[in-house]
Amino acid sequence: MNIEEIMKSAIHVDKDQRLSFAVNLFEKHNIARLPVLEEGELVGIITQRDVMKKIGDFKEDLKVSTFHISSCMTKDPFTLHPSDPVEKAVDLFCEKEMSGIPIVDSKLEGIVTKLDVIEVHKYPQKVSACYTPHFLSISIDERVVHARMLMLEHDERCLPVINGELKGVITTSDVVFELYTFRELIDKHQSTLVRNIPVIEAMNQNPRTTALSQNVEDVKQLMVKENLSTLPVVDEGTVVGLISKDEMINILRTD
Repeated sequence: MNIEEIMKSAIHVDKDQRLSFAVNLFEKHNIARLPVLEEGELVGIITQRDVMKKIGDFKEDLKVSTFHISSCMTKDPFTLHPSDPVEKAVDLFCEKEMSGIPIVDSKLEGIVTKLDVIEVHKYPQKVSACYTPHFLSISIDERVVHARMLMLEHDERCLPVINGELKGVITTSDVVFELYTFRELIDKHQSTLVRNIPVIEAMNQNPRTTALSQNVEDVKQLMVKENLSTLPVVDEGTVVGLISKDEMINILRTD
C-alpha cells in the first residue's frame, strides 16, 4: 500500500500569519498539526505541542495574536512522496517521534498521520498485550502550567487526572486552548492568573477509557471515529496504564 492511498488533503498556513490563526484552525478542524508554506513552498510544520511550548513561556508576556507562526514552527520537516510505501511512514513515526508527515511531490500534496496509518490496519491483539503500564498522571488540584511542564519534559500528549480514582484527562489540545483563551482575554500585567489556572478548568471530565480485555481493534475504531490519541486503561475502577497511537504504530513495525 502506498502513501497516496491513505493520505488526506492538508489544511495549511503561511509562515507570516498570526499564531492565533493556527490555533483557531486546530480547534475548528480538530487537528493537531499544520504544514507551513512560504510562497507556495513547504518550509515547516507547526503542531499543538509547538504552540503549547510557545504560549506557556511567560518570558514573553504578550498576547498570542502578536506572535507569527514562524516564531515556533519546526523548519524543514521530514516529508514523504505519494508513491512511498506506508511502511516508510511507520519507520518515520517510530524513529523521529513524528505524528504527522507532509506529503510532497514538487508541491504539498497532503499529509499522513498516525491515525491514517492505524485506520487501514487490523489489530487482533487484546489491550493487555500492548498497553503501557508506566504512565504519568496529575492531581485534580494541580495547575494547567504544571500539566504543560510534564507534557513537554516527558513528551506526553495526555495525562490522566487522578484523585483517588480517574476524574478526567488533560491533553495537549486542552492546555493549548486554555492558555490561549486566557492570554488573549487578560491584561498582560495579570499573567499570574494564567499561571494559576486549575487543571479542572481545562480537563475533559468524561474521558473515553478502555479495559485490559478489550480488543485493540475496537480501540482503534474509537480513536479514528473521535480523533483520540490516548485512552486510559481501567481495571476494576483503577487506571492501570495507557494505550495510544504510539503503541499501535509500534505493533505494525514489529509484526
